[in-house]
Amino acid sequence: MKERLKKLRRLRIPHFGLKLVSLLLAFLAWQGVREATSYETRVSDVPIRIEVPPGWSVLRRSSETADIRFRGSRSDIRELSGGFVEVRFRLQKVPEDLSAELEITPDQIVTTSDARPVQVRPGRVSVEFDHEITRQLPIKPRLKGDLPEGLSVEQTVCRPASATVRGPRSRLDQVEYLRTEPIELGGHVSSFATDVPVVLPGRLWDAELEPARARVQITIANRIMTRTFERIPIYILHGGDGRFTFSVHPSTARLSVRGSGGRIESLNSERMRLYVDCSGIDEAATYELPIETDLPAGIEKVETVPDAVRVICETGKTKP
Repeated sequence: MKERLKKLRRLRIPHFGLKLVSLLLAFLAWQGVREATSYETRVSDVPIRIEVPPGWSVLRRSSETADIRFRGSRSDIRELSGGFVEVRFRLQKVPEDLSAELEITPDQIVTTSDARPVQVRPGRVSVEFDHEITRQLPIKPRLKGDLPEGLSVEQTVCRPASATVRGPRSRLDQVEYLRTEPIELGGHVSSFATDVPVVLPGRLWDAELEPARARVQITIANRIMTRTFERIPIYILHGGDGRFTFSVHPSTARLSVRGSGGRIESLNSERMRLYVDCSGIDEAATYELPIETDLPAGIEKVETVPDAVRVICETGKTKP
């Protein structure tokens, strides 16, 4: 009997050693897994996307992006840098009070990586809703910077001239036009065209835009010129009922104009008109009236000398 007990004791010692070895190996394996999955990184400005039922739109939100801290293996973390990350809510219906507090949980975080989100800031998003409408709005280019001295922007043309915007009614009712992203003028000495994004009218409310880009043609006048014309006749604008005779003293004036080089060089006196407006006169007398101008498009008056003339109104037919 004693011999058998001795044999059993000898058998227990190896088994106990095996258990210790197993525990040690399990601990080392756990440590290895812990080491392999303990890498962390923070992804900033993750877009928050809120999908609402048809006919509704997001009017206001407390934040449009979130910062998320992820944990995972080295390869999982590496995949985040070039992968897809988004916070996405899919609402089946809009609350009756047209507002909601949406909690960001791991279920709302969509990513192509196997890394686990462990912290999100902000943890909640406050949202207000409104009925959705569609509007067609003109596009206006936004220009930035200055052209070299002596040059000016003569014309800007957007193609297409307008875009379709879909968004909350109370916001779009206040929008008159859309802007492009800024177009840099610095360094340009001649006309040019460029493709630029069209900017949505609001950041914290949702809108869909079509098309999202426009081609802007910018015409630059090579130089601004000033030119003076002497002895331009002054015409009389009157009611034409024949009750009065009008005469102008002096009957001619000097006119100085400015515009782009090409327009000024091709300009002649027959394309410009000086006149005095006597249409409101209903009594024979002598008046001091300003000289008005009628000029071609792109031509601007600098001055007329004199800037006003004496008009004599007498009873009778207006002199030719």
